[in-house]
Amino acid sequence: MNRPFKQGLAIKGAYTLSHAKDMADEDGWVSLDYNNPIDYDRNFATSGFDRTHVFQMGAIYDLPFMKNATDVIGRIVQGWQVNGVFGAFSGTPYSIGGSNTALNCPSCGSIRINISGDPNPVGAVGSSTQPYYDPSIFSQPTGVGVAGFGNSGRNRFRRPPVWNADFSVFRHMTVGRFQPELRVEMANVFNHPNWGAPVTGFTANNFMRFTPSSYDSGTGTTNTPGPRRVQIGFRLGF
Repeated sequence: MNRPFKQGLAIKGAYTLSHAKDMADEDGWVSLDYNNPIDYDRNFATSGFDRTHVFQMGAIYDLPFMKNATDVIGRIVQGWQVNGVFGAFSGTPYSIGGSNTALNCPSCGSIRINISGDPNPVGAVGSSTQPYYDPSIFSQPTGVGVAGFGNSGRNRFRRPPVWNADFSVFRHMTVGRFQPELRVEMANVFNHPNWGAPVTGFTANNFMRFTPSSYDSGTGTTNTPGPRRVQIGFRLGF
């Protein structure tokens, strides 16, 4: 969607439906999950950066109030602009490791957890008491053949969906040849928490539950904004 700026309003956005698959998440000198010939083909799976649904929308709107007024109230009310950007994305995939001492296959690659059935999230996102996936569907792999590497495979599970909204208010003014502008900008205006993966250690007491470390704090390499942040700025054009 693309509405060029007209009558004080501009809107631009897009929705993408996609599915990315690969054997590794980069094409450099990276090791594969499975190095044994009996399960080498299992490397080809959903990419770790895959997001099935991606939606983004942004808008700019010049408030139309008292544009031609010359009195004091009119000068205060006119010249305001609001801007907003909203994004919503599917969570990215991840794997859950398993353990199988009977396999005894050094350098054969990763061992993944076993699952029964088709797992779907059942718990509340961010809950420290309610498991995100039902723990009863998980078990350690057994055997010394293909089954010994676990049946869940690479990137079988997904982190919760994430969304964010940013909002800003600008005040444009004209003083002779100068154009001062007051800017109030808010990242994550609704202070919405986005979560990563729950605890994936199968033997952990809080397996499949969320902890504070699962919360995106907006630091490190994450792309989401963390808690709400407000900044006030001043810009002068001439």
